[in-house]
Amino acid sequence: MAGGVARCVVALAVAVLAGCTSTVAGSARPGAGPVPVSDPCALLTADQAAFLELVHPGQLRPGDIERQVPPSCYWEAHEDSATDASFSTAAALDLPMEAYYGGKGPIGHVQFGGLTWEKHADPLTGGGVCSYAIKLSETSFVEIGSSNFSEETKACQKADEAAPFVASHLPGGAPAPSTHRPPHPLTAVAEPCDLLSPQETDQLGVQAQGRRTGTDRGSIKGEPGCEWDSANPDIQSVYVKVSTKEAKLAPYQEQPDEQLDVAGRKWSVYHMNEHPDSCYVILPANPKGGVVVLSGHKTDHSKACERAKAAATAMTPRLPPF
Repeated sequence: MAGGVARCVVALAVAVLAGCTSTVAGSARPGAGPVPVSDPCALLTADQAAFLELVHPGQLRPGDIERQVPPSCYWEAHEDSATDASFSTAAALDLPMEAYYGGKGPIGHVQFGGLTWEKHADPLTGGGVCSYAIKLSETSFVEIGSSNFSEETKACQKADEAAPFVASHLPGGAPAPSTHRPPHPLTAVAEPCDLLSPQETDQLGVQAQGRRTGTDRGSIKGEPGCEWDSANPDIQSVYVKVSTKEAKLAPYQEQPDEQLDVAGRKWSVYHMNEHPDSCYVILPANPKGGVVVLSGHKTDHSKACERAKAAATAMTPRLPPF
C-alpha cells in the first residue's frame, strides 16, 4: 500500500489497535499565513479535552521521517465517556502532505471551525476510521482522526466534535466553541434515599430507612445511591444508583428483556440470565447516566424482577425530566 496510511500502520501498530488514524488533507482559510504546529498534543487544551470526554494529556508518539510519519498524539476516551471513540492528532513540519497520502485524493470536504478540511477514505478498516487534515504550507499539515469499530457509522463523530477546537489553534481558524456544559438533569436528585417514601418501603417489604451508598457516603463506592434492606430473607434488598457519568448502565447483555412503561417513561428490564436470582431495571439518560434499580428473589427466580419493577414504578414520579 502506498502513502502515509501504510506508513502509519507500520510505524504505529499500537495506534491501529487503539485508534490510529488514516490521513486526510485540507486547506487553511485564504490569507492565513502558515504557522508551524510543533506539538500535536497542544492542539487540544485540558478544558477542551475534558469537554470531548478525552483523557488529558494525550499520548505523544514521535514521528519517523524515513517512513514519512509525522509526530502524533493519541487521546484516549475517558472512562466516563458516552462512547469508546478515540481521537488522534498529527502535525507535520517537514513532510509534504501529498507525499504522506501517496498521491491519493480526498473523498470529500467538510467545514469545521471556519476551515475547509479534506476527508480521505481509510483502506484498512472499511469505515471504522475517519480522518481529516489541513495543509498549512508546502511541507506542513495537521491531521485529525477518530475511530469507532463497534459502530462504523459513527467513526467520524469524535473528529466532528473535536475539529472546531483544533481549528482554533490553526491559522485562519475560528475561535474555539464554549466548553461550558449544562449540569446533568439527575443532579437534581439531591438524595437517592428520598426516592421512596416510608409508605412505599412498607409496601415493598423493605426497611423504611435506606442506607446511603457511594464514594464518601457508604461502603459501596461509586456514584450516589441507596440500599433498603429486605424484611424477607428470601428477597433481595432494593438498591438504587443515580448516575450522571456512566455511559453503559446495562449489565452484560445489551438488549433488555422487556420494557416497563411508567407514565410514559421507558424503563429497561434485564432478567440477568447469568444470575437468575437478580434483576436490573434501568431508566437511561441521554447521552449517558440514568437510574439503576436492582433487586431479586433468592428462591423463586420467576419473581426476581417483581420488587425491582415495583420500586422503579414508585420512584418515577420523583425523578426530574431527562
